[in-house]
Amino acid sequence: MGFMMGYAVGMAAGVLLGSFFLLRVGMWGWELMGGIRKTIMQSGGIFSTFTAIRMGIQY
Repeated sequence: MGFMMGYAVGMAAGVLLGSFFLLRVGMWGWELMGGIRKTIMQSGGIFSTFTAIRMGIQY
């Protein structure tokens, strides 16, 4: 449960922060979509791992 919840929160953070950063760098079109996709997967994976560990320690 913690993994899924963490992944959803990480994906939302990845969309917001990734799109802001990539637009600032100057990416457009398919390059932007690929960069956002990569950022979503990375932030979702990292945040979900830490949330799952936290839930495991808590219970």
